[in-house]
Amino acid sequence: MRSRESYHTYIIDTPHSLPVINITVNDDDLYDHHSGIYADGPGYTTPFPHKGANYWKGWWKKAHVEFYDSVSKGFSENCELAIFGGFSRALAKKSFKIRFKNNSNSPSVVCDLFATGKPEEYKKFVLRSGSQDVSGVMVRDEFFTSLMQQHSPNLLIQQYRPVALYINAEYFGLYYIREKIDKNFVARKLNVSNDSITIMMAGKYCEQGSKAKYFDFMNFVGSHDLSLPQNYDYVKKNFDVEALIDFKLGEMYSCNLDLGNVRYVRSDDKKSDGKWHIVFYDLDATWQKDADWSLYFSIGQFANSMYNPNNRLVVELLKNPDFRRLFMERLSMHMHSTFTTANTQKTFDDLINTIKPEMERNCERWPNVLSYTSWLAKVEKFRAKFATRNKIMLNNLRNGLEITPEENKKYFADLGF
Repeated sequence: MRSRESYHTYIIDTPHSLPVINITVNDDDLYDHHSGIYADGPGYTTPFPHKGANYWKGWWKKAHVEFYDSVSKGFSENCELAIFGGFSRALAKKSFKIRFKNNSNSPSVVCDLFATGKPEEYKKFVLRSGSQDVSGVMVRDEFFTSLMQQHSPNLLIQQYRPVALYINAEYFGLYYIREKIDKNFVARKLNVSNDSITIMMAGKYCEQGSKAKYFDFMNFVGSHDLSLPQNYDYVKKNFDVEALIDFKLGEMYSCNLDLGNVRYVRSDDKKSDGKWHIVFYDLDATWQKDADWSLYFSIGQFANSMYNPNNRLVVELLKNPDFRRLFMERLSMHMHSTFTTANTQKTFDDLINTIKPEMERNCERWPNVLSYTSWLAKVEKFRAKFATRNKIMLNNLRNGLEITPEENKKYFADLGF
């Protein structure tokens, strides 16, 4: 009879204020030139992002993962390990994804992974390195998603939790546990079965389910006058328009430049509302420059395509007076609460204070990526934006959407800017 593998990791004299994850994996499966998922490999090409390198192959390797948490019960489970992300795969500090493999019919782990007080079942999760923000403030995605989550209950947003990561008991740095956006994530958020899910990405890629209903909906949007009440009623029946507005405002406030990161999801489960919902995620390409309102409302060359569905949908809907009223109401609410200087500063500082004890050590581990002194300076530069970003955004929209004096008086006059 085959004996069960046993793993025991001891991390001595290395206190952390964060939970700890240790991954045990064969070194060759990480670093071997021909088979290592972290290695450049024989297919490496010089131009960034080095397509052909091993980390672009999508290989999964057998591993074991342990989670140590002083707040809740951790776990120790067999799993498989792969590199995660888009162009961030080419960076020195890479992200990982984990999927559970054991002898059960439904491999998973049940754990309070995000310290919510409610254990959940997870088949997969992501260990995010900081991605394109790895040499920045290391909280961009976590900050903007948690900011919008405060007053946007209909937006689908990944939970996160910072951790100290070890690989084969060697320190690897500050990482974030994130939910993996897949059918199981959507099923958890919508409280439906995971075999009922459709996921559309960037307006044309069907990651899960069938794309037929998505294209039926978008074809309706492109061929009907949404200023008419009956057509707007059809849209409301088939799409969560409040979440759509919040998504757009979150993109604008953050000056998100990566507009291809749009995922629309829905369920055919009889418990479902049958609507398309939207995921707000991957906010690393943010606050690099002040983006004009037109970036978020321009259809441009995509007028006859599905590539930029979010812009197209909002532009068509703004022709409807009821939707415009809802848009102004949501914008006013966020300007009075979400985007206030006090709220944004507090949300940011809470995040920074959580990871700060780990950052000096993370920077020592990755000295060619980010120094601790540089990180502190970038944090202060980022924080300085909170005093003016809401004003810049609102004035930009006043011009771009031609907000009337009556609308301005009703929704924004008491803001003082």
